[in-house]
Amino acid sequence: MKKRAMSLQEKRQEMPIIEAYQVFRRVKVNNNLSPRTIKHYDDTMALFQSFFDDADDEVYSSSITRDTIEEFIEFIKARNPEIRARSINSYLSNLRTILYYFMERGYMSDFPIKLLKVDESLKETYTDHEINLLVQKPNLKKCDFSEYRNWVITCYLLGTGNRLGTVCELKNKDIDFYSNTIHLRRVKTRKAYTFPLSSALEKVLTEYMQYRKGEPDDYLFCNRYGSKLLESSLNTAIYRYNRKRGVNKTSVHLYRSTFAKTYITNGGDIARLQKLLGHSTPTMSLKYAKMFDTDLDYHFDERNPLDAHITIRKNEALKMAK
Repeated sequence: MKKRAMSLQEKRQEMPIIEAYQVFRRVKVNNNLSPRTIKHYDDTMALFQSFFDDADDEVYSSSITRDTIEEFIEFIKARNPEIRARSINSYLSNLRTILYYFMERGYMSDFPIKLLKVDESLKETYTDHEINLLVQKPNLKKCDFSEYRNWVITCYLLGTGNRLGTVCELKNKDIDFYSNTIHLRRVKTRKAYTFPLSSALEKVLTEYMQYRKGEPDDYLFCNRYGSKLLESSLNTAIYRYNRKRGVNKTSVHLYRSTFAKTYITNGGDIARLQKLLGHSTPTMSLKYAKMFDTDLDYHFDERNPLDAHITIRKNEALKMAK
């Protein structure tokens, strides 16, 4: 009996997960995804493949089911019993993107992949006391370039809430003192935009750039040799800087949370915060507002319509009395 030739759909479903992932990876690289994002996918797939290490035969994408995902979650928890649900969701989110592509290509059957439920907790931020310690200007006659640069970076992070990758990509030419704006060229959403340059940060950067010098295309925050400051180096620099100032919180991302909290509690609106932080949707900005709702009583008497109206009437009465 003549053997029936396999259809294209059947051939696709016979795709081993390693080969299927290479197709996915090639497409994402061609779509110009950032190296960091590609690495996240690589790390997730490496963990997923290690989940199948005990399999006797080659694992095909068509064999992946809902049960496979549940068993993978159990596998992650067994490897690290202390792992948090948020960290597991990071892997699941990456894996879901990969597997949904497999489904789209017909490598496996369709089914939904849900993330674990995570309780929203109040994001940690720097306190006013900690900020006072961090923004105290070093003595330029006694400190070295690295300490001075780290102080400037600290001021920049507090004044903008920019992401780590964005800060490392800044160049001298991106600071526009004429229009009081900062040109952010490398952002997570890949949509460059301008950021307002506050008067306080303008003074800090004016002095720093006179000290730093360099050409317009040179990186704004460089190492002591004038080369680009890498993200890992910046993380380490901020860790050491904060510790030296007596601040045990050492995360660069906390500056972003602190910026969001201060903006919201000082009366800023969600739409503008979304644009300032470079969020593609208002979801994260709304989360910040929800997280910091315990601080919504800050200056409340000055901002609610009733008290504001009474205050205005009192001021008018005082003027008339004079």
